[in-house]
Amino acid sequence: MVVSRYKWNPFTPHRRSAKLKFNKWLEENFKDFNRGFLISYDYYKSINFYVDLFGRENIGIFLMDELADPKGRFTEKLSIFLGIETGKSRELLKNKRENKAPAPEIWLKLFSLSLKKIRLQFEYRAKFKDIKINDYWRKKLIDLYKNNNKRLAQEFDLDLKRYDYPL
Repeated sequence: MVVSRYKWNPFTPHRRSAKLKFNKWLEENFKDFNRGFLISYDYYKSINFYVDLFGRENIGIFLMDELADPKGRFTEKLSIFLGIETGKSRELLKNKRENKAPAPEIWLKLFSLSLKKIRLQFEYRAKFKDIKINDYWRKKLIDLYKNNNKRLAQEFDLDLKRYDYPL
């Protein structure tokens, strides 16, 4: 996620200056932790902000990683939190489309715009394909988040280890 964030905003935090090299960008964001993007990945702090506002019983935490679970754990957890029957939730979420398709005459225009967007995204992403987090920054980032991730897993009964969150 860090590399992805860099792709979309390779500038000094809060000062749209010249683009930075990846390691320098990480260093600048690390120095400016409370104002930069790194704080947004401290899920424990983010979630507890809402717990303080709404109370623990009104906060449900559902991992994006669980959406891909073929056993439907995401739907089950969501149903329990909302107080509705799991079978009913599965039925409501199963292959339903609410949006109507656009009129046939605009399909060609949408298709050509989509191809252009895909080409531009491919060209843009190709520039960043070799960016890797080196061992120094990997360790710093793990050290930065692991304690609060561990607290999050314990206090909210989340299986973060299963999805390779640093603990």
